[in-house]
Amino acid sequence: MKNSLRLATAAIAMAALLSACGDDAPSEPTETTSAPTPSATETPSDFSTDDVSEESEDFGQLVAVRVGAHPGFDRVVLEFSESVPGYTVKYVELPVLADGSGEPIDLPDAETAVQIVLTPSSGFDMEAGEETYTGPNTVTNDKTSEITGVVSAGDFEAVLSWAVGLRNEVPFKVTTLDNPARLVVDFQTD
Repeated sequence: MKNSLRLATAAIAMAALLSACGDDAPSEPTETTSAPTPSATETPSDFSTDDVSEESEDFGQLVAVRVGAHPGFDRVVLEFSESVPGYTVKYVELPVLADGSGEPIDLPDAETAVQIVLTPSSGFDMEAGEETYTGPNTVTNDKTSEITGVVSAGDFEAVLSWAVGLRNEVPFKVTTLDNPARLVVDFQTD
């Protein structure tokens, strides 16, 4: 009798515990809605001309820089071997000056510029004694409508800088992606 009572008590306790945990299965949506598509004159809420900054202690070892054209935006991608470092992305006055030397950076056809400053970061691995970024110092794409070019502005004492030449001051959006680690800056074109 004691065993039956214990089993019954255990069964009730288990049922109560399971019901308190809820159902982990995804619920079915009751209504489907879609966000309105912004017109060419509207600025999506996630695009802005405001400075964007994020701090991080993760060291970003730069391995690639790419520029692409997409419907509605031009894109700059900075790829890192393991982690995206801290960053600041902001509009700056022309001419953009190189870190360290203070020399003006050539940004052909640019009417304005955005500077991307990454810290702690480098395109050189001090431990291995070799470059991790072996690409060009100027990255362009003939298909972009706003970006005129992306130019290395410095790599010194764990501060890495790139300047993005633009034809117009347009809103931008900054995101980070994993696998591989990337900092992505999209510039609105429509």
